[in-house]
Amino acid sequence: MASSTVNLGGNGLLIVPRVADPAWIAEHGAPSVDIIAVHGLNGGRWSTWSEGNTMWLQDLLPSKLTSARIMTFGYNADVVGNFSTLQVRDHSRKLLSLLRDKRSSEAETIRPIVFLCHSLGGIIVKQALRIATNEDRYNPIASATKGIVFFGTPHRGADLAFWGEMLARLGKACFLRPPKDLIKDLRNNSKTVMDVSEDFRSIVDKYAIVSFYEEDKLHGIDKEVVPKSSALMEVSHEDAIPLEGNHMKICKFSGEQDERFEQVWKAIERVINTGPRRT
Repeated sequence: MASSTVNLGGNGLLIVPRVADPAWIAEHGAPSVDIIAVHGLNGGRWSTWSEGNTMWLQDLLPSKLTSARIMTFGYNADVVGNFSTLQVRDHSRKLLSLLRDKRSSEAETIRPIVFLCHSLGGIIVKQALRIATNEDRYNPIASATKGIVFFGTPHRGADLAFWGEMLARLGKACFLRPPKDLIKDLRNNSKTVMDVSEDFRSIVDKYAIVSFYEEDKLHGIDKEVVPKSSALMEVSHEDAIPLEGNHMKICKFSGEQDERFEQVWKAIERVINTGPRRT
């Protein structure tokens, strides 16, 4: 099914049409894992993962991981204020609520989960897992999560000034003409992003972690948007992998011939196959 023939705009949690097709389910059986993709600043649940007419979560990944139900989450990430403390929590709670609805049967509640996150989408997922760990209604999601694959997500920074500068670069990278006050707003919310990442470290040992970091600079910005020093958690079980491409291209693949796609889908497969890490 060609991605371009389907209207996929909007927010919310979408099962990619290819794996939702009854014919696909009849051929491959009930899914054994849920994969959920979460975009970052000024992204979209379809556009973030698309290169030209190829949306790899729909067009490439299902044929490699035939037992996966693949979903993509969209939220309003293109206005000032959307990465404040309250907004991050709201986005995270919406993700949890929609995911709980998609996993309502007994078999679904224990189905393993793998999250894929681009950039600040990783902050949404980290916050969601912290909430799920602490709230009974969402405990099954935390318990079922096997791991997280990050694409250029900031994990660490020396101080608030470092986080502020990095988030300012993110704003410039994600918008051709950043909205008025966006850069200032991102700097002001750097403590939120830093705190969520620091808090997540208390539960990180429960999950397999893959961190892809960008090898290329973005035109007009003199360094990687999220440098390696920040894109790695530096925990012992982290699978740290350099990936060709700048911050905006790190999670876009044009076809199966793109060797970066092979790196990514095999990393996802390793997370699916990893043993339990519960502590």
